[in-house]
Amino acid sequence: MLIKPKLKAGDVLYINRGLYKHYGVYIGGEKVIHFAPLEGAEINAKNAVIHEIDLKSFLRGGTPEVDKKLKAKFDRKKIVERARSQIGSKGYNLVFGNCEHFAQWCKTGSHESNQVNDAVEIVTEGVIHAINVFQGKADVNDGKRILSKLQKFFK
Repeated sequence: MLIKPKLKAGDVLYINRGLYKHYGVYIGGEKVIHFAPLEGAEINAKNAVIHEIDLKSFLRGGTPEVDKKLKAKFDRKKIVERARSQIGSKGYNLVFGNCEHFAQWCKTGSHESNQVNDAVEIVTEGVIHAINVFQGKADVNDGKRILSKLQKFFK
């Protein structure tokens, strides 16, 4: 299977699913460890578990992107070890423990989700802008900036 970009064990991958990006850790041998329901299980947070899956199933027809923004704290072997150490873990939470939190933790040791952080920032700025509109203090450039962030978020 030819994949672009060429994947290396320890890469944090994501697939753009439209409304969100789904993350996992490539472990080599056409395998990925990710935090999601097992194949065939109902898509529900209570069914999510960290598990190994073949790359083709992870991709579901999408094209993988390697997250190059993350600075690795660990070498590739250690990233894979960290991912494997979490197999079987549950407790998925969209805001505090999702697939991106897991993948970033494997590579950086930091339990973060840029998607969640960006969404919170956009909502907060949107609410502040709405209050300013209501009070007649709105700056049209703020509205344009927020809209631009929102459009970028969904790309």
